[in-house]
Amino acid sequence: MIGRRRRLVAGAMVMAAGLAGMVGCTSDGDQRGQIGRALETAGENTAAELIDDEEAEVNPREASFLSEWELIHVIAWQVSHPPHLYVAHRDAAEAAVVSRSEEAFDAMVAADGTGVPDADVATDLAITRAEVTRPQYRVVYVVESVDDIKFRDGLEPDEEEHRQEVLDRFGGQITAPEVEAGPDGDWLVTFYVIDAEVEGLDHRLERREVTIGADGAVIDEGVDVLAENLPLLFYMR
Repeated sequence: MIGRRRRLVAGAMVMAAGLAGMVGCTSDGDQRGQIGRALETAGENTAAELIDDEEAEVNPREASFLSEWELIHVIAWQVSHPPHLYVAHRDAAEAAVVSRSEEAFDAMVAADGTGVPDADVATDLAITRAEVTRPQYRVVYVVESVDDIKFRDGLEPDEEEHRQEVLDRFGGQITAPEVEAGPDGDWLVTFYVIDAEVEGLDHRLERREVTIGADGAVIDEGVDVLAENLPLLFYMR
């Protein structure tokens, strides 16, 4: 149903202590292996196997809200494992899986302690959190105009009509992320996303609002579902 969903997020991150307590080893030459061992220590054996796979792609993701921790994206095309994973690590000595878990992601931010000094960092945090913590069976990506919506080709007449309705209705509404500064050093970030089921037809255009504290904690967040059943590309992951 098109409408608004809203929920409060606790400022205290109960998982931060768990993140800070993970132990591994450190060195640059065998960083992947060391991150894998740190993940094993944290009980993340499947993630450790993925990152240790020589055929897996491991790429850092820039995150301006982190200084102690690094966020890395792991892609391993294996039938029995999820094809992508986000892992956070500190000097390859401590590691945690932050994919698909807002709690783990927020704990990483809290453990890092960098904070959010300006609007750009607030925007980066809000968007990264949305994309990293999406469920495995959904794709989430930010759109800054209707041109960024990835409609599929060869639409049926009713699908083409729906596509045109979306273009006409939201062509002047969708914008790049906007940020408002609050009175207590917090930030309200508003942005638009496509939230799409990977192997299904539940494809939505949403407007999201996230309030982020000066310490990087998510204080409040809300979602407006603007359009549903969009005839988008089908995704395999």
